[in-house]
Amino acid sequence: MQLTAIPDSGGYATVRFLTAPHPGRLLSITGLPELSPAVPAVTIRTAPGARVGPPTSNRGRLGHVIVTGDHPRAVDSHAEQLLKRITISVDEEEVS
Repeated sequence: MQLTAIPDSGGYATVRFLTAPHPGRLLSITGLPELSPAVPAVTIRTAPGARVGPPTSNRGRLGHVIVTGDHPRAVDSHAEQLLKRITISVDEEEVS
């Protein structure tokens, strides 16, 4: 799923990657922010039920959120606040 708003020119931007807390099967991603001028893109690239890797690998990247604004510290702070509201649920894989 990809939601994108028309970006504003000028200012600052940051991206926060959504990562799996551990390997397993993705159950859900909740608490995603709504699109707005300050949040022009929210992308989820992994569907529930898919196997996901650890947060240290590309398979652990489930999507991203882009945040924009007029001041770099405010943009970073806003992005961190949004990230804290997102919950990623993953079933742990059984060891064979």
